Amino acid sequence: MRTDIKTCPIPVMATLLVIQGCGPANEFVPPPPPEVTVANPVIQDVTTYLEFPGRTSSPQIVEVRTRVKGFLQTVEFTDGTKVQKGDLLYTIEPEQFEAAVAAADATLQSAIAERKLRDAMLERINMAASQGAASQVEMLEAQARSDAAAADVNKAQADLKNARLELEYTKIHAPISGRLSRNFVTEGNLVGSGDSTLLTTIREIDPIQVYFEVNERDLIRLIKIDQDRKEKDGTDVDPPVAYLDLTDGSRYEEAGVVEYSDNMVDRQTGTMEVRASFPNPRRMLVEGLFVRVQVPQKTAEAMLVPEVALQRDVVGAYLMVVDADETVQRRDVRLGKTVDGDRVIESGIEPDDRVIVNGLQRAQPGNKVVPTMADTNS
Repeated sequence: MRTDIKTCPIPVMATLLVIQGCGPANEFVPPPPPEVTVANPVIQDVTTYLEFPGRTSSPQIVEVRTRVKGFLQTVEFTDGTKVQKGDLLYTIEPEQFEAAVAAADATLQSAIAERKLRDAMLERINMAASQGAASQVEMLEAQARSDAAAADVNKAQADLKNARLELEYTKIHAPISGRLSRNFVTEGNLVGSGDSTLLTTIREIDPIQVYFEVNERDLIRLIKIDQDRKEKDGTDVDPPVAYLDLTDGSRYEEAGVVEYSDNMVDRQTGTMEVRASFPNPRRMLVEGLFVRVQVPQKTAEAMLVPEVALQRDVVGAYLMVVDADETVQRRDVRLGKTVDGDRVIESGIEPDDRVIVNGLQRAQPGNKVVPTMADTNS
């Protein structure tokens, strides 16, 4: 049977096999390790700030009320003005109280005259008794009348003092220096009937206080700061300094001091109440303002790395470092505060670690890299 298949000569096929077998092997060549930029942590003393939200509060708040009953005669101030301790605020019609003083004074003079008479009679009875012309009973009666007259004088003196006090109460003066609220009662109204009438309030605003809550972690930091200062400077040290940031983003012009903290941590909130006091000579701050309290925290030889070197995942913050074998390693770190674009690292790395600051997208833990030290002078 005839076929159309053509066969190659055996020598030709052998030659082709020899030619193919002599070519280079097709092997995978891995790419070179990626280049990254590394830098050692910067070691320097830094000042960071513990920040707490707070509210301003007046150290003294006084409700100005009437102490006597009468018709309000004058109001001596303008709503919302500043007053000094002792300034006159109100007057109540004084006529009835002036009359009461005059009546009490007359009663006193009468009692004094009666006492003089009783004393003179007692003296005469005693002289008569010494001569046998008066009985013991008459002496006792004269002594009792003299004692009663002296008691009437004391009572009249007390009544006169009370009448004069009530007359003084018709002029109502500021008990403290501060800023007034509005006037609650207009002239001509009867005040002091029933409960004492509230006329206005005064709030002291220089200095002004700020109350804020400190959580347990920051509280321990504040305690350590205070202990370090005492160990370094002795027990007689100034209280911690504090600053205020206002809601418009500005820093309040006066520095204050932390002057009080509660004696326990609230078990429900896990916080402790703390108070700072700030000078307020220009009355820029009023009660009830929302502010942020900044308490400086000085750390000696802190480790800082650029913020761009930090990475985060579900575990937390970490850095990539290059070890002695040029291999990338992951280091979980505990973060501190930010200082001028750098981040304080509280734990997790060493001062001589080479931290990757550029090329992080090419660095994977366990892989080799070609590190180049960053130019710290640029």
